[in-house]
Amino acid sequence: MNRVEFSKPPSLQEIGDLSDRSPETLVTIWTWQQAGAIEQLNTHGVLRVEENYAFPPACSRGKRLAYDWMRGQMNQRIQEYDDEWPIWAFLVPPDRKKKGSAPGDKLICARIPKKRLLISFYDPWEHILHCMALIEHHGSWPSCWPVMPYLAIDKAGKDRLDTINHCISSIPEEECRKSWEKIFELSLACTEGFSGGTTLQATLSAIYREDVVHCADRPGKP
Repeated sequence: MNRVEFSKPPSLQEIGDLSDRSPETLVTIWTWQQAGAIEQLNTHGVLRVEENYAFPPACSRGKRLAYDWMRGQMNQRIQEYDDEWPIWAFLVPPDRKKKGSAPGDKLICARIPKKRLLISFYDPWEHILHCMALIEHHGSWPSCWPVMPYLAIDKAGKDRLDTINHCISSIPEEECRKSWEKIFELSLACTEGFSGGTTLQATLSAIYREDVVHCADRPGKP
């Protein structure tokens, strides 16, 4: 069967192999969703992100900027993407003891064709989120950064930083933003100097009723 399913964090080789799998490969994903989203799925047969749920008044700084950046990447990389706000999911189930962050949260396990997913490395995504929070705080690209905005998760990126002696101001905004796109290059996992981790996330525009394997309070076997 043309299917990818991880019960534990994949090896670097498994991540590299995933980059070569066909667009039709079914990939098992896991995503926590609020009660309203589950009701939408049950009532209409499809789950999509609603803006008021994704960006409540107290949402973390930089979240909207980060989601909008990811939406732009999905537009470039997923055919027939409909410009919806992304649903976030992971390729490994959470700890069995873990519950949702709010009462009524449910964990959806679904199998999605790879062509509908944008899979990326999670650890460097956290770095991008931090950068987005700083950009929002300053109102534009900061002239002075407390962290290096350039993302170096492979040998080429680290060599680039070495050439400028890790001087933050030496790399222009456009080059820094381009470096963020390395999080989608799964084949980097098998290369020298890779430091992007083995936690994989996926974003997609919708989950349909027929995609769902199960929906429960806690992880279970797909």
